[in-house]
Amino acid sequence: MDIKPLYTTLQTQAVDIIVGPLDKDQVDIVARLPEHLTPTLALNYVSDGNPTGPGFYQFGLSSEDEIDQILSEFAATGKNRILVIAQASGWADKLLAHLRITTR
Repeated sequence: MDIKPLYTTLQTQAVDIIVGPLDKDQVDIVARLPEHLTPTLALNYVSDGNPTGPGFYQFGLSSEDEIDQILSEFAATGKNRILVIAQASGWADKLLAHLRITTR
């Protein structure tokens, strides 16, 4: 689905805020649009991490944030032993490194 026409149409409706998109590619497309006449809360972050224009807000949990939440819940419930099953990839290595640093 092409998000641009939908987003343009939504901006002409009598709404106070647009929530979405969630898909990262669509978030990138909407973030690059020249104007956000209706405040927009994207449910993910833009891929390049660059600042976006006024009226465009990003909300999402990075994988590191999710690990932090899990560790916080474990600490609150007295759990302290973790077994991780992860794929062999750069992304998994990055998250495992964050886990190791955070649990020291």
